[in-house]
Amino acid sequence: MIPGNSPQSLISVNALNINFNTSRGIAHVVKDVNFSIEFGETFGLVGESGCGKSVTSRSLMRLIHPGKIDSGSILITKAPGNEPVDIVKCNDKALQMIRGQTIGMIFQEPDMALNPIMRVGNQIAEAYYIQDYPKGFQTVFHRVLPKFNRQKKEHYLAKAIELLKALNIPGPETVARQYPHQLSGGMKQRILIAIALAGSPSLLISDESTSSLDVSIQSQIIVLLNQLKKEQRIQSILFITHDLGLAAMCCNRLAVMYAGSMCEIGCVPEIFNQPKHPYTQALLETIPRKSRTTTLKPIIGQVPDLVDAPTGCRFHPRCSQKVEKCEQEMPSMHFIGQDHQVACWLYAKC
Repeated sequence: MIPGNSPQSLISVNALNINFNTSRGIAHVVKDVNFSIEFGETFGLVGESGCGKSVTSRSLMRLIHPGKIDSGSILITKAPGNEPVDIVKCNDKALQMIRGQTIGMIFQEPDMALNPIMRVGNQIAEAYYIQDYPKGFQTVFHRVLPKFNRQKKEHYLAKAIELLKALNIPGPETVARQYPHQLSGGMKQRILIAIALAGSPSLLISDESTSSLDVSIQSQIIVLLNQLKKEQRIQSILFITHDLGLAAMCCNRLAVMYAGSMCEIGCVPEIFNQPKHPYTQALLETIPRKSRTTTLKPIIGQVPDLVDAPTGCRFHPRCSQKVEKCEQEMPSMHFIGQDHQVACWLYAKC
């Protein structure tokens, strides 16, 4: 299956390049990234902090200001058989119809994503309101609807409470009346999931949505996401994490990212049992094992400066298996199996 060419791809990212202008020069944060997410799958994106995972995911909704998409395409299909739309070429009006309604996003920090002075019920109801009145999306829900239109406001709040019930949140009426500071971290994350689901998106992006939660709450969120996909409330999930253990629990396929470039893409069993790229191998060696005799092996060196990125393969300064060509030329993705790809000169067909 070639990413970007599958007729059943919900979203296809092709040769994506994203730059940021800094005081020191241009930072090439995302470099020639290619991947696709099929209908019905959970696609994982893993890598060290600062490798470009969040920027890549936000680019799917064009939420990367002050960054700029320098080149590439992002093709999205709402349903199988529909004509794909290139998000890169969409105007603001078209983007507003995609954000929330075709692509929903669970942001990383609920304390930053939720409005501290709005009740959570109103914040969920606002997502419903935007679908019916997209021109009013820049105004605040409780100010948009005039006082005489109380019936319509109650209608959206009722829909928000119904969604909380569907997510098995105890006491949804009470929760809807509360402010974010009155909720636990796990409950805040569920509220963000509810806001993302209010638009009935085909693709749900989970950007490190469990990173600030304890292990038991993490497990509950993973179960909830899998249940939502099983119930077809969402078609597919892009699951972003630095935790390989979580990725193994919920993902069908996995992409490993380093310094803005894709290193390896494949099914989860192949990535874990037969990792090919030296960076993937190094990442797996950092995972704690049950055996007491296991010694963790940190990855030597540091993530490169993307303003002055290394020539050739970006991982070669930290790679123990590099060859001369690694320092000179950037490798492209090569198929080493039906659904397994790796960007490494060790597996290139010369």
